[in-house]
Amino acid sequence: MDEQRETEWIFRYFIKEETVEAFDRILLAFISDNPGVSSKDIYVQSPYSYKTLSDRIAVLTKKGYIRLEVGEQEGKITEKWYATVAVA
Repeated sequence: MDEQRETEWIFRYFIKEETVEAFDRILLAFISDNPGVSSKDIYVQSPYSYKTLSDRIAVLTKKGYIRLEVGEQEGKITEKWYATVAVA
């Protein structure tokens, strides 16, 4: 692997902890500002990959910062995300 490809690989797959923390705060603020937002809308708005976003949503859910409500509306399954903590 040449140096340029190696550098691109590092930037793509390794994110600094500060970047992850900042992204978590942004994601939490987005969900807080848009209560009841769907997963689809979150994925459409995010510049990150589906995998990265799914991982961060899982972490925030496990920590109890966000919650998912699943329901049914007009015969369709709906999912809505809500923040469970205040964002400063």
